[in-house]
Amino acid sequence: MHGVLRLIITLYGEDVVDCEPILATMFTEAITVNGPKQLGNIQVPKKASYIRVIMLELSRIVSHLLWLGPFMADIVEGIGVIGGKEAINWGLSGPMLRAFGIKWDLQKVDQYECYDEFDWEIQWQKKGDLLVHYFVRISGMMESIKIIQQALEGIPSGRYENLEI
Repeated sequence: MHGVLRLIITLYGEDVVDCEPILATMFTEAITVNGPKQLGNIQVPKKASYIRVIMLELSRIVSHLLWLGPFMADIVEGIGVIGGKEAINWGLSGPMLRAFGIKWDLQKVDQYECYDEFDWEIQWQKKGDLLVHYFVRISGMMESIKIIQQALEGIPSGRYENLEI
């Protein structure tokens, strides 16, 4: 997963006795799962892939909501206008890149998990400022909800599968 919320949970047996939320950008979750999968050429059970998609989309929604919380639309219109080429050169990604005219999403481009099994569109705008960035995030959350609904409806039934190497 990639997101902005990490929970450090302390268990006593199976009871949660403490939970410490940490709000920060995290880059390790998806690579921790997908790196060994790709290096070892491991086939992940379809059910696991569906669960990962659901978690990735929930994480994306949390990321957008945390960004939108303090947002002040009335003062950002016309601010931060750059071109798509500049956005790429500056290393922007995700909704920042899509707000400045680049129709690109890793989940769509890289055939990530089982995203290709769901009906969804990359949310982007041809030319934008910070206000357009806001709208790209809002429409992105709507697409995430659409993906989660499809994943919940289509998740394979039955018990989980244990991968043994």
